[in-house]
Amino acid sequence: MGRMREALKRAEAKATLPRLDPPSLATIWPEENLLEEEDNSIPFIEVGGPRPAQGHLDPAAVLAERALNLPITPAPAPAAVLPTETGPILWSVAFRSLPREWDDRPAPATLAPELVAFHHPQHAISSQYRSLVASLLAHAPSARARVFLFTGAVPGAGTTTVLLNSAITMTQQGLRVLAIDAHLRGSALAERLGMPASPGLREVLGGLLPVEKAMRETPVEKLLALTAGAPQAASPTRLVGETMRALLRQVRDQFDVVLVDGPRWDGRPEVVALGCACDAVYLCLPEKEQDTTATEELMQIIPEQGAPLGGCIVTTPATS
Repeated sequence: MGRMREALKRAEAKATLPRLDPPSLATIWPEENLLEEEDNSIPFIEVGGPRPAQGHLDPAAVLAERALNLPITPAPAPAAVLPTETGPILWSVAFRSLPREWDDRPAPATLAPELVAFHHPQHAISSQYRSLVASLLAHAPSARARVFLFTGAVPGAGTTTVLLNSAITMTQQGLRVLAIDAHLRGSALAERLGMPASPGLREVLGGLLPVEKAMRETPVEKLLALTAGAPQAASPTRLVGETMRALLRQVRDQFDVVLVDGPRWDGRPEVVALGCACDAVYLCLPEKEQDTTATEELMQIIPEQGAPLGGCIVTTPATS
């Protein structure tokens, strides 16, 4: 962690955008375990980690355990109710669904269970996302600078899950949010939201559809999505140049925050162009990668390539 903090401080010195001093978050959520950072430092934000003891979970949190496929102790079955001479006879019931092949109706759009901020807003991890969102908004260079790119340091960093939970948390605070899937070679945003992938960004970049027609409502109020689109609609190289920058300028004034789900930062021109078109770049990385030489080098490379590195989001898998 020490090496990573030093690397971030050096990266911050190379960033081109000014940064506001964050307000005291302890006055907003005094119960949160907030990270203590100097006012001029790039924030470290952890998502995941230990969960509270089972005895402290409310019913909503117990449901969260089930949604996250974590083991819990089932409640004992209620005692049978026997008929009496004068009382009614009570029947126990059970429901058996039809086999899948018998029910050909389309399934309704459902959000992925890992979007805990929507399914279980009182869960401990949802609380961590509130702290994350507060840090992101506090460190924005200005009130208008609200276009953030989320990119992974390595594959499997949980970038899409972090972005969508952050977006949902922002809508719960009254903000109108647009989530854009710019990871065209490994898109996952539509699947997590229970939506079809097209129409989306590829159709817009290919000139087949205006962005107003491609943005769609999601099951989350105040959250719209611009999904990846059909693979044949446009080449990933269309992310390079003024086309993507113009699109972000167009949607900036329609939303309070725009969150872009980008590919892993590997130095390709389209990735660098995407980062430079955003107000801040947030690097998602697993906890085990935070002090590696590769991560330290990456945090130096991103500002050198002209993209404003805003900080790192350290992800930790939740354990039982």
